[in-house]
Order: sequence, then C-alpha cells, then structure tokens
Amino acid sequence: MCPPPPTRRDRAKRAVDASLALAALLILLPIMIMVAATIWVGDRGPVLFAQERVGLRERLFRIRKFRTMAVHAERDTGPTWSWSGDPRVTPVGKLLRSTHLDELPQLWNVLRGAMSLVGPRPERAVFVERFEREIPGYARRLEVLPGITGISQLRSGYDESQRTVRRKMRYDLLYLRKSCLFLDARIPAATSFQLIGLSGGLALRKPAMAQI
Repeated sequence: MCPPPPTRRDRAKRAVDASLALAALLILLPIMIMVAATIWVGDRGPVLFAQERVGLRERLFRIRKFRTMAVHAERDTGPTWSWSGDPRVTPVGKLLRSTHLDELPQLWNVLRGAMSLVGPRPERAVFVERFEREIPGYARRLEVLPGITGISQLRSGYDESQRTVRRKMRYDLLYLRKSCLFLDARIPAATSFQLIGLSGGLALRKPAMAQI
C-alpha cells in the first residue's frame, strides 16, 4: 500500500524542520567541535555513535549522536538499555547526557528528513518488534516522524523498563492527538526551559493525560 501523500501541515513542518536544523547546525558548530574534541581526548575513541533505529512507517535509518559510552559497550550484554549509574557511560558521557549535548548530531538526521525536531523518540528494531507484540497501540508511534524532543522526552527520562515505555507511549499518543504547528513550537521552547533548569512553559500539563 502506498503511503498517503503529505498534507499541507506535513510540508510546512518539514520546511520548518529543515530550516531550523540547518541554522542550528551552523550556529552550534563551534560547540559541536569542542564536544567532539573532548570525547576524543577522553579515551581516543570514536567521536560519533551511529545506531540503526525504526522511523516513520517502520523505515530503518541510522541515528547519530555523540558517543557517551565506552567503545564496544554492548559487546558482552547485547542490546540493552542504559540505567542510572550505568558503568558503561564515560565521565564525559555523563556530562553530555545531563546537558543533552549528545543529541546535537541528530540535527543532521532532521536535515536529511529521517527525523523531525518534535516527535516520539526512535527505538531500535529489536525493541520495536517486542513492544508491538506486548503493548497494544505501540505501532501508532510510527505514524509520524521520530523526533529529537517531544512530550514524552520532557516528562520521562531514558527507558529503563516496560513500565517506563508504556508511560512514554501514552505521552506519544497524546502528541499524535494534539499535534499542530503551535504545539510543535511550544515543545522545543519547553525543552530549552528544561535544559536551563526551569519547569515553566511545558507543552501540555499532566491533567491532559486523562483525555487519552
């Protein structure tokens, strides 16, 4: 079955995504160079980390982030989530994760059209297949482009269990129901507030969850 043609809103969102991602890459380039140098000095390992993720309509793409874990972090464990106090996270990686600077290379994914600035976080295929079997409605998250930030990212941290995945999925479904360009503008603003330690201006308040 052919995918539905893009709507006027889809085209507008794509234009905004591409314009802002290009501008951000140019503005933040000096910071990204400093981050890359700091990672390399830390352990002389690769600066970037690329991993296959599931995107819009289950299309696979390679997400790019600054590396925050030791090289070959999953060699002994296989695919697994990170957790609080994860020893695989490097000292530099802890700082990058706390400030979310590790996410900056994903602007390239946005510029190429594999991601949006706002949307559900993309997950690995091994976990998507599992959650589609175990969590009703999980596949609906794949009806929109995955994003760097979103309601679930604002309300929850890293996935650590199926319980946290279910909670974040509820926020993702709320985003699908409420999605509009105005909300897409408020979520990055809320993310910026959160990064500097302010809780005001969040895109949607918790009582809205009762609407799901």
